[in-house]
Amino acid sequence: METRGKVTAINNKIITIEVADQEICTDCGIKSDSQFALGCKSCGLLKNKDAKYVKAINRFDLPLKKGDVVKVSLSPFKAVKAGFFIFIVPLFLFFLCYFLAEQLFLVDTELIKVGAGLAGIITGYVFVFLRSRVLKHKDWPQVISISDI
Repeated sequence: METRGKVTAINNKIITIEVADQEICTDCGIKSDSQFALGCKSCGLLKNKDAKYVKAINRFDLPLKKGDVVKVSLSPFKAVKAGFFIFIVPLFLFFLCYFLAEQLFLVDTELIKVGAGLAGIITGYVFVFLRSRVLKHKDWPQVISISDI
């Protein structure tokens, strides 16, 4: 998955990028292929006050400055993996703890089983938080090039 955006802040290798809405960009008929078209410069969408901001890593040490239009990439695998860790792992731990409370501790009270399930969700989110701290910026999008538009 690739998108373009404008650099708004630079902090070492961590770059904050203002990105335009992909659906609007794909529907846009303005191309920068000819010498007369200005491409995204004529659109003005990157000046939108309701823009989305993304943090990305400048792994290739590109000479970026504030205001540059860059191409940002995030592999689909990393996006799916992030969704899995954020949603599926805590949900799985909820059911695991819920049924373990019933089977191992022979608990019949629904309140205790639900409490164990909620403890599983909390454990799942603590795991996700700690994983993000250990892996730092490994799964973040990365700046792959400076656009010439």
